[in-house]
Amino acid sequence: MSVRLPPHSHCLNCEEPVPEGEQYCSEKCMVESKVKQKQSSVRNKLFYVIAAVALVLLWLFTFVL
Repeated sequence: MSVRLPPHSHCLNCEEPVPEGEQYCSEKCMVESKVKQKQSSVRNKLFYVIAAVALVLLWLFTFVL
């Protein structure tokens, strides 16, 4: 026999159940999630910059020097 749960969703940060329509269970989780998103964005941008520099250096050492 299964028990019906009330409509709910889950916190985007910690996966705890939250009332339907809400994204976070607390202010703390919202702040943590925003910090993680910002860190991820910075990390991705850094990766692309390093990849571009590596390609330019590879081109320089292959064709120019």
